Amino acid sequence: MKLDHPMSARRVAAISAVLASQTLTAHDLASLVFLSIEQTRRYLVRMHIDRTVRIARWAVQASGRETRLPAYRLGAGRDAPRPAILTPAQRQIKHIARVRRDEDRYELHKARNRARKLKRVRDPLVAALFGAARSQEVAP
Repeated sequence: MKLDHPMSARRVAAISAVLASQTLTAHDLASLVFLSIEQTRRYLVRMHIDRTVRIARWAVQASGRETRLPAYRLGAGRDAPRPAILTPAQRQIKHIARVRRDEDRYELHKARNRARKLKRVRDPLVAALFGAARSQEVAP
């Protein structure tokens, strides 16, 4: 991607015009400047290297796992510090706290944990016809 190309210059101008008034992630900005998310991300990275834009804050991705996305703002300056990466134990603590706030999800979570602990038992009628399952046989 060459920023001296006429089409690139127009796209950079459009991105700059939008970012002058608000702070946006590449995903939010893409629909406003009529580019794909990946193209928008590439332009933003290039503009960030050239110090045209800066990272104003780190937004949390709305869907899926909590991923931090850079939200850009027009102008030079210091970038917002990137949040610390959570350890797996910290992520699990946050997940359990989120599950416990919703009673239906918490009941489902407890039921799944109970189901993991259950051992499969063969139906008594099937066991009478075909014998005990191999996992249920007792060693002599």
